[in-house]
Amino acid sequence: MQASIRPTPASSGPNSPTPLVAPGPLFDGPPALETRLEGGSRRGRVTVSLAPVPRAVDGGWDAVYGTTWCNAAAETISAQAGFPALLARVEPEGRGYHNWLGWIQLVNERDPTGGSVSSEHDPIWFLRGKEVPYGAVGYAPTFFDAPTRPARRAVLWEADLFLCTVPSISAIDGGADSPIEPLAGLRWGFRIESDGGEPTPIPPRWTGDWAWASWVPVLRRAFPTWRFADRTPSVVLPSSR
Repeated sequence: MQASIRPTPASSGPNSPTPLVAPGPLFDGPPALETRLEGGSRRGRVTVSLAPVPRAVDGGWDAVYGTTWCNAAAETISAQAGFPALLARVEPEGRGYHNWLGWIQLVNERDPTGGSVSSEHDPIWFLRGKEVPYGAVGYAPTFFDAPTRPARRAVLWEADLFLCTVPSISAIDGGADSPIEPLAGLRWGFRIESDGGEPTPIPPRWTGDWAWASWVPVLRRAFPTWRFADRTPSVVLPSSR
């Protein structure tokens, strides 16, 4: 559940502190996508919301970039607003540890005409360089992402996001069972048609097995000690195709 942020009430008196300004909720409308999660004993509902970040403060980027962000020029900070942010939630119905899952995101960047720039795994910032494929992992994990390009160069930015299983202890100890499998997959992103232009969101849509299969070689190269299923044999992924 997304925590709400409330203003600190001001006390009376001449030395009263200035109240904090609470950012408005980014995801206060209905979800853009939702589907049933049916993966053996893993059951529940997955919802996906997409919304523009109206002000730089609403993106929370200072938590990522720290003093580097705080010391940036005002125009650089303000240019980060207007990009889409995504929130993906799991509402579990399974039992106990069956609800331990993880989100994995991979990104294609191209120029707007279609030429490839990069195609790679997208880590959470504090795990960059570590051998962990998940961008969020835990009990019914929630995934949040707010990509931004302050320089606003022309780009087509598309992400494939997958809700996945986590390995069993036997798999971690070298057993042959329990490779990571996807339970749901979606594609989303934004485009900037020309340098200095405004970002246009790419609405999320379910992708299906074909998207996961296309990324398995990338995942295996990036994380050679982890096992990834070629496809998802036990689950039929939702698809908009």
